[in-house]
Amino acid sequence: DAGKINDIINEGAGLAVFEGAGNHHLWATHAKDDEKWIYYYEWNVLQLKNDYLPIILTSGARLGQFNGTRECFNWFWVARGKAVASIGPTGLCWIGHGENVTEMFLGNLHLRLCEEMAGRGLLGNAWGDAITGYLNNFSWSGVAKAFHMKAAEELELFGDPTLKIGGYESSAGYIHHTLHVGGDGPGNYTKIQDAIGNASDGDRIIVHPGVYVENLSIDKSLTITGEDATIKTGGIILCSPDITIRGFEIEGYEKNEGIICYGNHALITENEIHSFSTAIWIAGVGCRITENVIENNEYGIWINGTGETDIENNTLHDNWYGVWGEHATDATIRGNTFSYNAWYAVWMEGDSGSIAENNFSKNWYSIYLYNSHQFNISGNVIFLNIHGPQFVNSTDNVIVHNHMEKNEHYGIYFGWRSTENAISENNFIENSQNARDDAGNQWERNYWSDYLGLKIPLLFLFHFPYFIQKCSFDWHPKLTPYAL
Repeated sequence: DAGKINDIINEGAGLAVFEGAGNHHLWATHAKDDEKWIYYYEWNVLQLKNDYLPIILTSGARLGQFNGTRECFNWFWVARGKAVASIGPTGLCWIGHGENVTEMFLGNLHLRLCEEMAGRGLLGNAWGDAITGYLNNFSWSGVAKAFHMKAAEELELFGDPTLKIGGYESSAGYIHHTLHVGGDGPGNYTKIQDAIGNASDGDRIIVHPGVYVENLSIDKSLTITGEDATIKTGGIILCSPDITIRGFEIEGYEKNEGIICYGNHALITENEIHSFSTAIWIAGVGCRITENVIENNEYGIWINGTGETDIENNTLHDNWYGVWGEHATDATIRGNTFSYNAWYAVWMEGDSGSIAENNFSKNWYSIYLYNSHQFNISGNVIFLNIHGPQFVNSTDNVIVHNHMEKNEHYGIYFGWRSTENAISENNFIENSQNARDDAGNQWERNYWSDYLGLKIPLLFLFHFPYFIQKCSFDWHPKLTPYAL
């Protein structure tokens, strides 16, 4: 009964399999040849007092059904903190019966899933590999094929796919090792992925000179260092936290993503990365990208809805887009060189970021902020671009101590709904039009190369302001450029 189920889970079950019938928020089963149903409700889940959180597998119609009005049975476990993850069907639950229950449909998928999880890898990989293996194993046609596809399609994962099954081993007392790839040392690996597979968290992998053609999936906290080594790849996936990739030439042989970072606190440094659709795609929190040369990609760095990304001291050259950020928070872009990027050197949508001490030259757009707020833009040199910084629907930003010179259109432009920005102590020198402000922002103590007070000093003495189209003023323009 429900009480016995809870007793076992409270004792510390790691995996609980609910095979039976279901109805969105209710699971049930019965003993063989017995018509008496045993029910397990969501309120039974709430009665659990388990410190050890299991993974839940279910069969039963609609136990994993997405519903906007009420949590389904599978998600209820995770949402209430009684399971670390759960996997179950969203639909009618295609399953065999009797002795052949594990031969096909959901029963066979569960069997494959358990076999994959026994490898103690990442939960998302186990789930995906179980489905892939199932679909590759069954090749029937007609209605049977549709049933197999439906069984695989319905099997949904609730929880973090980067979860390490069984947890990470404690590093206490563990001596970290250095593994070698290439070279001629005894026991050296020939493939980087083989070394990753045999490494443990905290280990170091040194890749000796050579060209390594392989896609990589890194599911451990490793430091991987190249010594005059080139990786030709269709993708390098970082699944775990605290991964370092250092010192490689990384070349795309297909126009795919280069480094795809799901793990937190990754460090990608001192690499040359080129020939990808996106060189570095960041979804993890607190990642650092430093001292790389990133060129000849469609996107150099893509920040995908995450926070605390640091992009420092890189060269981003000859990409379509240098840095592209969507829903990015607390991003820092500092000390980089952007040149010859065909569209946007930096395009950002986000909050509370910093764009500081960068050099922008010969890009189409230098800095473009869309729907962005509370950015600090300071100490940048923005020279010979088609466009200086541009702001759309962006408020409460501070633009200070920048040098904007000889940009072909505007030195700086504030467009639609870009209000309450503060622009002070910048140099605007010989841009085609030094500034335009459609939203009435705050301008103070900037140097303007076309200020009339430079030609007629009497105007300065009478506090004649600098006029900014459409209708803004710098009431205290400076007569000499700042030394920035």
